[in-house]
Amino acid sequence: MNFTDNNLPLNKDELKSYSSTALAFVGDAVFALAVKAYITKSVNAKSGKLHTLSNAYLNAVRQSAILDLFLPELSIEELGVVGRGRNAYTKNKPKSAEKGEYQNATAFEALIGYLYLSGETARLDYIINTVLTEVKA
Repeated sequence: MNFTDNNLPLNKDELKSYSSTALAFVGDAVFALAVKAYITKSVNAKSGKLHTLSNAYLNAVRQSAILDLFLPELSIEELGVVGRGRNAYTKNKPKSAEKGEYQNATAFEALIGYLYLSGETARLDYIINTVLTEVKA
């Protein structure tokens, strides 16, 4: 399988059958790749430094705060995905976050995964670029 040949986008009905944790699984990877590529492009440093810089965005507390910033401008459909993500049952909780922060971070990742899988690249780009260029880590 070719990396770019991933049979996307998925239609909205098909996406409704995906669990919110599956959406968050994809969203986590998409957001992490975007953050790491941006950091690497912005800072010529060794991997340890790059890891530290990227972790400023890739943690539950930060992702919860990011979601809070975008909530007022989310569509009804996006709010539905966020609600499903927030209510998803997850076994783990990082030691550095409260339960609500972890739930919000999962909701943010579910939103990113949903936008990616549905092919809503303009909306996905807007959210990620806003986070990376306007939200200070």
